[in-house]
Amino acid sequence: MPGAVAFGRIPLYKPEHAPNVGAARPNLSLSRATDAMDPATLILDGTSLNLQQRGAATFGEQPLLIIAGAGTGKTNTLAHRVACLIARGVNPGRILLLTFTRRAAAEMTKRVENILASTSKATRPSATATTARLWGGTFHAIANRLLRLHASVAWTQ
Repeated sequence: MPGAVAFGRIPLYKPEHAPNVGAARPNLSLSRATDAMDPATLILDGTSLNLQQRGAATFGEQPLLIIAGAGTGKTNTLAHRVACLIARGVNPGRILLLTFTRRAAAEMTKRVENILASTSKATRPSATATTARLWGGTFHAIANRLLRLHASVAWTQ
């Protein structure tokens, strides 16, 4: 993505900034040994994500905007990114996952739930309880939720 544009303080994903993305590493390298301790490695092992998608899924804890065309795997990449963040200990209540339709929002949340359930059977609370704390939905539903949460502040000013 030459000349990538940043919106506010949210960087666009650029593959060269992704950690642990690049040429295949030898099985016994030091970086492979340290990767094994990363919970995200368990989530990403055996997935069909390509290098760019894997890089976006493991980008870090800072906000990230992903722009891609239809059929490029955005939903799958975002679901793995959310699962990686949760596996690394990020509070699900601090993750915002927005989309345009209720169907897409439900699909993304369900994919995150399935990924978490398949990788961490006994080590964390149920995947359903974890994904229930996500701020996920349509732009309109999240705006409605925010207005209802902060209605008393809005009416007093």
